[in-house]
Amino acid sequence: MTHSFPPSRRKLLLLLAVAVLIVGAGWFARPPREPLHRGQRLSEIIFAEDFWRGQGITNFRSSQQRLAGLNAAGVRWLAYQVEHGRRPSPQKGERPFTHAPGWLRKWVPERWGGLRAPIGPGDARIRAGDALRLIGAAAAPAIPALVRGLHDEDAQQRELAARTLNGIGLVSWPVERDLLEHADSRVRLALLGEMSVRANRGEAVSAEEMALVAGALIQLCRDPSPDIRRAAVAAIHWCRYYEPDAAFDAAIPDLIRLLSDPDSEVRHSAGIALTWYEKKGAPAIPRLIELLDDPDTNIRTMAAGALGLIDIEGQRSLPRLRAMTQDPDPKCVHAATTALKAFASASKSADAEAKPEASH
Repeated sequence: MTHSFPPSRRKLLLLLAVAVLIVGAGWFARPPREPLHRGQRLSEIIFAEDFWRGQGITNFRSSQQRLAGLNAAGVRWLAYQVEHGRRPSPQKGERPFTHAPGWLRKWVPERWGGLRAPIGPGDARIRAGDALRLIGAAAAPAIPALVRGLHDEDAQQRELAARTLNGIGLVSWPVERDLLEHADSRVRLALLGEMSVRANRGEAVSAEEMALVAGALIQLCRDPSPDIRRAAVAAIHWCRYYEPDAAFDAAIPDLIRLLSDPDSEVRHSAGIALTWYEKKGAPAIPRLIELLDDPDTNIRTMAAGALGLIDIEGQRSLPRLRAMTQDPDPKCVHAATTALKAFASASKSADAEAKPEASH
């Protein structure tokens, strides 16, 4: 014999089941309890006025010392804040739980229309990301949360996750290398856009890490996507700017090859990157001289600027740069004039050094 519930009771049971599911989901999605570190709440540390703000070396060491010895619970809390913390501009309009009962909304985060406010003023995600970068390899338990952030629909969240993943150093490289090889273009571009953080962490960077980074970036210079090639070149540019490691010298042949790339933005980026090599980039001089005749004004300007640094000794491009001072575009004229002034200054210095030697 079967029993059936009246329709009104079935509706009540259904609503009860839905409520249990929502409360259960809220319970399991609740944030980890904020831990104490050396007797101080972690939020008080990372939101302090004198805490490191993610750039430069001001307060870097002192902030790093404050977080020294942070335990796994602290790392998990920081990872949660990076993923779910307060954002600088709250979302406007109605959210899924805007009109839910008050007893339910108090368990739901603000971004979903609830009443549960995130920790701290301003952007808690950025502060937590900076803190993870400070503790370096100890932040390894946060890597899964950072990888999830790379797949977020919000471009700023992807950038933050990429910056933090690069900033914690060599411990994150195996995961990042795999993502650079197999992830979608949004993830790869986010990682490449923040790659220079590996070379600019406020502390010494190992030659091993730079060699791994250089090898990966050189490989990506051959990617079928012009967006990826352009981002890889920009990453080489800034990594070498911050950390002029010899590992990046291996990129010179690929950068010269990219001066002939079908994408004009890739050609432009490759020329700019070569300027940081100065005299080491001398093999690029013949191609750069050819680019002085490129129909694209930006390419001609780039080539003149690059030659003013790379061709400073041999000055093989001198006749062509002189001719370029008659270019119809004022930007090209300015770039050529600047390069010629650099040549003249270098020649004058060389003559001044040669005179004392001749007198002996």
